[in-house]
Amino acid sequence: MQAGINQGAADNGVEVTILAPDEFDLDKTASLIEQAVAAQPDGIMLTVTDPVLFSDPINAALDAGIPVMGHLGLTPQTATKLGGYKVQGKTEKSAKRMLEDAVSLEQAGCFALVLEAVPSKLAESITAEINIPTIGIGAGPACDGQVLVFHDILGLFDQFTPRFVKQYANLREPILNAIRTYRQEVESGVFPTDSHSF
Repeated sequence: MQAGINQGAADNGVEVTILAPDEFDLDKTASLIEQAVAAQPDGIMLTVTDPVLFSDPINAALDAGIPVMGHLGLTPQTATKLGGYKVQGKTEKSAKRMLEDAVSLEQAGCFALVLEAVPSKLAESITAEINIPTIGIGAGPACDGQVLVFHDILGLFDQFTPRFVKQYANLREPILNAIRTYRQEVESGVFPTDSHSF
């Protein structure tokens, strides 16, 4: 995922810095948020497991004029703590907690909320309950917007495809074949030729 984010940033002429502890740790995460705020970025995407615990760092970012987007549901940074890459919010208790967390993030000042790998009905309830946009990734059609990782859309990653991904193309093999052909032509001296030179 980080490679896709970095490529998207490079393609759009923006700088993205990803700060995450090796393992989830509340103090380390809060410290990283403070570090990000101190760097005065244009925005922060914040994946949190407990919005109440992170209210101070969120407020610090907002006080510094840095927009914050929340992220609930499956958070890749904490997947091992959540039981792996599984749908989140399936039980009544966890769904209630996620709805409360969404409200807390809105009240904290987040401008939008990503809902990832969340049951469709729960995403619909959250979207109806809060007044900031919800962006779904595997959260059903009721979210205000949708996002997928472009590597998944284009079929570039062949080892695992989440259920919520629709591949619109399978470009992995054609891209790999083009790169192999390019390499072979460079190594054999076929490319470049005079027609590719000035």
